[in-house]
Amino acid sequence: MTVRKGDIYIASSIVRNPADRREVVGFAPPAGRGDVEAAVGRAERGFGRWSSVSLADRRKGLHAIADSWEAETPALAHTLTLEVGKPLVEAKAEVAGAIATLRYYAHMDAPGHVTTRDDGDAQTFYEREPYGVCGLVLPWNYPLAMLTWKMAPALLAGNSVVVKPSEHAPLTVAAAVGMAARQLPEYAAGVVCGGDDVGAWLVGNPGVARVAVTGSPGTGRKVMALAAKHAAKVTLELGGNDPLIVMDDVNLDARFEPIFWASLRNCGQVCVAAKRVYVQENLYKKFVKRYVQRVKALKIGSGLEPRVELGPVNNEYQLRKVRSLVSRSLESGGKLEAGGRRLPGSMRYGLFYEPAVVTGLGNDSPLVKEEQFGPAVPILPFEDVEEAVGLANDCGLALGATVWSGKRERALEIARQLEAGVVWVNSPLAVDITAPFGGCKGSGFGRELGVMGLYEYTATKSYVLR
Repeated sequence: MTVRKGDIYIASSIVRNPADRREVVGFAPPAGRGDVEAAVGRAERGFGRWSSVSLADRRKGLHAIADSWEAETPALAHTLTLEVGKPLVEAKAEVAGAIATLRYYAHMDAPGHVTTRDDGDAQTFYEREPYGVCGLVLPWNYPLAMLTWKMAPALLAGNSVVVKPSEHAPLTVAAAVGMAARQLPEYAAGVVCGGDDVGAWLVGNPGVARVAVTGSPGTGRKVMALAAKHAAKVTLELGGNDPLIVMDDVNLDARFEPIFWASLRNCGQVCVAAKRVYVQENLYKKFVKRYVQRVKALKIGSGLEPRVELGPVNNEYQLRKVRSLVSRSLESGGKLEAGGRRLPGSMRYGLFYEPAVVTGLGNDSPLVKEEQFGPAVPILPFEDVEEAVGLANDCGLALGATVWSGKRERALEIARQLEAGVVWVNSPLAVDITAPFGGCKGSGFGRELGVMGLYEYTATKSYVLR
């Protein structure tokens, strides 16, 4: 749980199961300011050791971390389900994806020395060097995945890391970082737990040279202000109010399931989830009917139960936000087609919410205009491609977007008109770790994954010789 104090959230040490708030999953005592300063000081010493290790040995270190996590996959996935709420099958997939990211970077062969001129008389070249201590601030929805997106390239580049997990999901990350630290030189990796105050102390520490954050736009603004005081470099991924466009030539029988789960995987708590669904008029009524039927057929429950498709919302704050957006949209003329209620019986002890399907909204409705980050889906009709693109681009957060059409080239033509950092064409929201990931507009800047993700953690140093 968290308590509000001024403009920050301060975390309790108690981590509760969102599927049953009576159950204590574990404890993660919040760090004090002195603890954060000490962690950064240790990481500065760890940087000296780790940066002097050869690239070949850094790769071995990443493989060793992956091996240690692989051996503990059942325990990591179980804890992940208990503290985040996602079904166990999704938790296992997240652990597997995190391990794959570690191994991907362990095999990466990025040039560290590049010659730009060599004419005999003069030579110019540049090299890539690590920054130093990297402060990594994580979200609660995919804590292990977001850890490796940041930690793997940071470590490969020779940096040391101090990780601040979300106060809503600290246990899996703390265990994973602890295992990682045992495979590395002393103090190359550390973790500090707590709420917004701990994140602010970490980002604002002058010993932190590089900052990477996945969070909200509000968090991003605070991070930039704190990092600017000591000129730390920053990578920000600040979520997205992502559109999904369905053209009327789609084979709905063949394509419906991936379109449906684009909105509701992990209970809609995905940065690139389809937050706004736009369906061409000729298909609109059929699509809404199919969507409502699927929501009513969902198996909702604890992620540890067999065949559960949808777990609870992760925390009380997020559930209140989703319910408020749905309520405000209904007050402004929206129609509730399905869901939109807390579940009764034994589920009342958890943060379960039957997904709300809302129609009759305009693009200025709260549920459409704001990122809900939860199980509430507005479905809107459009007439033609021009209108669809205009509606989709009418947003200040531009992380991802999705287009579905029976004609691949037609879908790609639409995709090229969308303002987003990543666009999926006739594809589920599967992230390819070999390609750069990040947004534009208010969704942040910088890129994660791929070779560009590695370069985020290196500074170039040029040499001119005569």
